[in-house]
Parts: sequence; C-alpha cells; structure tokens
Amino acid sequence: MSRTYSRLRDLAGLPKDLVLYLARHECGTKICREKGIEYARRLLGHTNITTTQRYMHLDEKELADAQDLIE
Repeated sequence: MSRTYSRLRDLAGLPKDLVLYLARHECGTKICREKGIEYARRLLGHTNITTTQRYMHLDEKELADAQDLIE
C-alpha cells in the first residue's frame, strides 16, 4: 500500500514529505471533526476508541469557541 501511495502522490505532484501516515492522520482528524469520533473509529477500523482519540486535534478557533460557551 505504501508503494502505491508513493506512486500516486508523485503522479499528483504532492510533496514527498506527505507520507501515508500523515495523510491518514489528517483525514482521520477531519472525519472526527465533521462526523464525530465514533464514526471515525468505525471508518478507520479501530477496535478501541482510545486509538481514534489520537486523531482528535483542536485548533485555536475551536478552543476559543469552547471557551466562549463556558463564559
């Protein structure tokens, strides 16, 4: 799978430092944001939700929005 990804990445002209792990991680993070962690867990094939939690990243705006809800 890694070779196929590398070949397709090169054909698409994407940067070489965009490795499969980073692409999967970015996609997982986006799925968590858009569809929720349980949806992401199932889609990514994780049996343990703790694994999926590694894909959860809050950006500064999300943190500010959460803080606004508390205040």
